[in-house]
Amino acid sequence: MYSCSDDYDLPDKTPGWLGSSIYAYLKDKGNYTNTVKLIEDLDYTEVLAKTGSKTLFVADDDAYARFFQSNPWGVRSYEELTQSQKRLLLNSSMFDNAYLLEMMPNLSSSSMGSDGTYLDRNRCLRQPTSVAVSDYIGFVKWDSLYNGQTVLPKTENLGRNNAGGRADKDYWARFREQSKGGIYMVSDGTAPLMVHWIAGQLGEQKITNDDFAKIVGKERQPNDAYVFGSKVIEQDITCQNGYIDVLDNVFITPENMAEMIRTNGRTTLFSHMLDRFSAPYYNGSLTRQYQQLNPAVDSVFEKRYLSARSQGGSALERDPSNNRVSYYLTYDPGWTTYYNASHGVQVDMGAMFVPSDDAIRKYFLDGGGGQFLMDAYATEKPVTAENLMFNLDQVPLEVIQALINNLMKASFIETVPSKYLTIMNDARDPMFSNAATVEEYKAKIDTCLIANNGVVYVMNEVYTPAKYASVSAPALVGDSLRIFNWAITADDKYITNPNSAPLNSFISTYLLAMSTNFSFFIPTDNALQTYYDPVYMSHTQPYVLAFRYDSRSTSNPVTARAKKYDPLTGEIDSVYASVTISSTIVNNRLKDMLDAHIIVDSTAAKLGVYDGNEYYISKGGAPVKVSRPNDGINGMTVYGGWQLNHPGQECHVKEIFDKSEKTNGYGNGMTYVIDRPIQSTVKSVYSIMNDDENEDSPYREFFELCNVDADVIDNSGFLDEYTNIKEKDNARNRYMVFVSGKCMDQNVRFFNTYRYTVYIPTNESVREAINNGLPTWTKISEYIAGKQEVLKAHENEWSDEEVAAFTDDYKQKAQAMVTCLLNFVKYHFQDNSVFVDNNPIETTAYETACINNVTNRYITLEVSSANGKSLDVKDKDGNTRHVITEEGQERNYNML
Repeated sequence: MYSCSDDYDLPDKTPGWLGSSIYAYLKDKGNYTNTVKLIEDLDYTEVLAKTGSKTLFVADDDAYARFFQSNPWGVRSYEELTQSQKRLLLNSSMFDNAYLLEMMPNLSSSSMGSDGTYLDRNRCLRQPTSVAVSDYIGFVKWDSLYNGQTVLPKTENLGRNNAGGRADKDYWARFREQSKGGIYMVSDGTAPLMVHWIAGQLGEQKITNDDFAKIVGKERQPNDAYVFGSKVIEQDITCQNGYIDVLDNVFITPENMAEMIRTNGRTTLFSHMLDRFSAPYYNGSLTRQYQQLNPAVDSVFEKRYLSARSQGGSALERDPSNNRVSYYLTYDPGWTTYYNASHGVQVDMGAMFVPSDDAIRKYFLDGGGGQFLMDAYATEKPVTAENLMFNLDQVPLEVIQALINNLMKASFIETVPSKYLTIMNDARDPMFSNAATVEEYKAKIDTCLIANNGVVYVMNEVYTPAKYASVSAPALVGDSLRIFNWAITADDKYITNPNSAPLNSFISTYLLAMSTNFSFFIPTDNALQTYYDPVYMSHTQPYVLAFRYDSRSTSNPVTARAKKYDPLTGEIDSVYASVTISSTIVNNRLKDMLDAHIIVDSTAAKLGVYDGNEYYISKGGAPVKVSRPNDGINGMTVYGGWQLNHPGQECHVKEIFDKSEKTNGYGNGMTYVIDRPIQSTVKSVYSIMNDDENEDSPYREFFELCNVDADVIDNSGFLDEYTNIKEKDNARNRYMVFVSGKCMDQNVRFFNTYRYTVYIPTNESVREAINNGLPTWTKISEYIAGKQEVLKAHENEWSDEEVAAFTDDYKQKAQAMVTCLLNFVKYHFQDNSVFVDNNPIETTAYETACINNVTNRYITLEVSSANGKSLDVKDKDGNTRHVITEEGQERNYNML
């Protein structure tokens, strides 16, 4: 038998080879009396005196002496600390696991790494501590002030610039009433994590020593470790129940980014704007926890921010009354456990580039980049520094969110100073491109604030969001442009769920392409009271739609009603029809309208509609005519195909906004407010060429050639191989030029949408081609009929083989004639729209609808214009034809 001593008879005995416990070590040292008192007062003596797994960050008595001289709580001695403050000091510096410092950046992994361990090394930035959210609950008096501002957020928004004229909901108002007394609350309902800076993790995330120095404000040596801003001056003191790390200073876990912005004294104006998105939310769990010690307390609230990403990674889009809102931040800056969804809660946190108060004043006053917002909304008080906070409150939340969101970045580790060139704005353009070097960029940072959920960079200038600089900005601030503004922004929050987007066009993102040059036409809300619906125009009863904006609806604020329309008289009923216009129809029409009102200029000159021409192609592919652009609001007019076909309905430009890069340094074009929506033609190529069945039409001869004789196709043998009727119908359609469709009459079969040109030869030139041997449908039909008569006359004389040979011969010849005729016709249908316009056109080859059967490629034409107001077309035989543009022929070219 053997006898031994079991050193692991827990919890009463400890291994003989280990040192003392954490508690004993601190007590024996003699210079950690404040920490020892915390342990004893909070009943942690037994926990930290016996074996277990703890890591404790401590500060000695000298550090506490400095702490009591200056700290955020204003306490001057240990005796002045409240129980809650004691818990915060101890619990926020303690882990429930034993960690060597070099191991703290490692995370457990479900898969084995190359080193044979299940560790994700050097990725961890933040660690959960023993702190409880309930430790942060405090009472905020109804009239508490901080830096001269009420602690409980307050807005003076009057609502006169808001949709519906209603003031912002002041969610905090009842708690600012003296009768209420105040509110029990926490700044967030999730427990903060400890941020640490350790060599392995810094290296892995490519955070340089210069980055660290700028963010923390201290120089670090290779093996240094820091917690928030405190240096670990003694590392990994091994105790029987864990490790002790000694800090150079007492640290209080910093608040979240929103609170750091509120309390630092440099960013009061931005904090005020940010807090307009905040509201008190009742927290039942915290209430019950707090009532165990304070039964008289009725409710505990948490301060949260309406945002696309909040606690748990979910959106917070409903206010405390469960009403859905239309404004929200990118993420909740008060969410203490905020994390970048791509990296995870312990790996990353957020970053905000917050302008200082001086920068805000410069931006909104004295001709700064935000003055246009003051011009639009500061109508109650003079635009002065003294009135700035009030005037900022008048900017609608849907508008000011663009500025704030542009300054909120999802990732801290991707936005440290050394990576400044990769930090993008809301248009995915480099945000700090005005800094030539990293040193120049760092000079723009006033100070850095390390929060528990991110880093706040206090900047000495404001960085304008592309939404303010782009052509869509006037819609954002225009109170008469709400319908188009909603259509522009309706899809914004569905980027990650595009199938749920109302319009599924994401036009807001499209218009933020700052390297593109746009001409953007925005019809007023009043202009959209009359929209000649192109779909209903093909119905027995056409309708005109009247769009309206209802600010009370956050999900579908734009609706439409219908009025009967008589296309013969042009009269519109004065009363609304009983037909229901669904949201699907509304969104479909808005999407089409957006595409019809955007012209993209891809030229290097970026002249837009000032390049001398009149005809342009919209994003949707429809032609747009712009006349007298240089006359501005005194004569500039715009026409879609509908306007050109209905004289007197042209669109007049009422306001012009220069959002160009040339003028502003950052921009992407020009915006024009118009009094009617630009509408595409409802005429088809078929209807134009049919010309109201006018036998004397100048298009008649070519039109006849385009009307394929179905009997000729059937009798020429093209369909002989098919026995199924549906297959025969489909095969026959492949030879048609015009086919029945969803438009007013017939479509060109080989057209998809817009962007085509049809050259119609004169009647005389068609007859000349026919005289020179061009087949016609009549001639082919007569040829087939003649051959069929011959066949009939010999049906009793010829053998089956002779009949088959004769039939095969005449059908091949008929097919050749059909192919010749169809190729002739299709050669006049060109891909891409070309207009007779003012500027010369360099010789350009365009494909036609005619295919070379040998190469199986489309045959091209060459189009040019030597001096404008002319158009020359050169075919493959070298013949040049001229579009007739003489005086009096205006109706015969550029027909839309």
